[in-house]
Amino acid sequence: MKTLYCTAFVTIMIGFSSSILAQGWTQLDDFPSTARDDGTSFTINSITYCGTGLNSSWNPTSDFYAFDTNSENWSPIAGIPVNEARQYSNGFASPSHGYLFGGLNGNGYLNDLWTYDPLVDTWSLVSPLPSVGRSGASCFVIGDTAYIIGGQIATNQSISEVWAYSMTSDTWTQKNPLPDLLWRASATSFQDKGYVLFGRDNNGIYKNSFYEYSPLSDTWASLSNFPGVGRTYAALSILNNRIVSIAGRDSIGNSYNDMWEYSTTSDTWSIALNLPAAQRRGGICFNSSTGLYYTTGIDLNDVRLTETWKFDLFLEVDELINEEISMHPNPAKSLLNIQSSMSTGKFHYQISSILGSSVKSGESYFEQAINIDQLKSGNYLIMITTESNTYTKKLVIY
Repeated sequence: MKTLYCTAFVTIMIGFSSSILAQGWTQLDDFPSTARDDGTSFTINSITYCGTGLNSSWNPTSDFYAFDTNSENWSPIAGIPVNEARQYSNGFASPSHGYLFGGLNGNGYLNDLWTYDPLVDTWSLVSPLPSVGRSGASCFVIGDTAYIIGGQIATNQSISEVWAYSMTSDTWTQKNPLPDLLWRASATSFQDKGYVLFGRDNNGIYKNSFYEYSPLSDTWASLSNFPGVGRTYAALSILNNRIVSIAGRDSIGNSYNDMWEYSTTSDTWSIALNLPAAQRRGGICFNSSTGLYYTTGIDLNDVRLTETWKFDLFLEVDELINEEISMHPNPAKSLLNIQSSMSTGKFHYQISSILGSSVKSGESYFEQAINIDQLKSGNYLIMITTESNTYTKKLVIY
């Protein structure tokens, strides 16, 4: 593990209680091969497998590496055949096998589907998509079904086709199309629904539109647009029961290092804690029970990257802030008390989601209760600022 670059909101001052632990972005060991962008990944249990993409010589790659989210170590695995190297592919997985679909290489736009068996460390071909090859499609998984959405075909046209692949029966079924023609959109699934954000259409317009797919009715619905410019090459994932978007590239070539969170209950977007590194696009993003990972990509100067970053959700829950200040109860329900053994004066507080978006703030006095009964049950961060210092703690509301 490398240097801790960022904690949530504030650096904890040396000399305070050791029970206050860091939360935020941490740089981990680099991706252990050539720098690249436009790769893909899939996750089986606690292992995420990352590979393919375009290297610094502008050549497609075929190698894969396994990242253990428990030990946070990389190890090599078998790659796809060298003559099948590619970029702009899609990765997905069942509980036992990984899959690699389509993409682009010197042979053109691909419609093949490879499956990986981690027990024997081998790849094999299964049923190809019964349609033309495509690159830069989006993909999410609901149940045993992977959905391949949009992309670009050999005529350089973005498409809206949606295909469902059953990992149980090795069969493809065409579904209702996406309401837009999108290449390099971002996708994820959450609570048995699929989500597609961003993408570029046939007119070169970079979209900030956001769609939700319901598999039971095979229908698409429009949600609140992303509150910024349209993008491509962004990452979309799930963290702390929120959909999160990281990085990407806009229509004039600007890349970003921001992170946004979306609430499916309120249909709203909020800014979260930015990646503390250069703006980038085209990286690989995946999650675990303890946080979110972002690896590889390409920066504003077209330098391809091997960096691996983690947004860590861990922060200890207790009532002690330091030797002088405490808050109770924690967990709390309707009222929260902040106490000081040294002062009865005023302080500023900010309660935020675990990803960093503010939900309540104000001023209060030590020994005076803060009303929190309007906040939903869940995990939060509270930042307390006095005249001399700032402190951050995890707050649980039930």
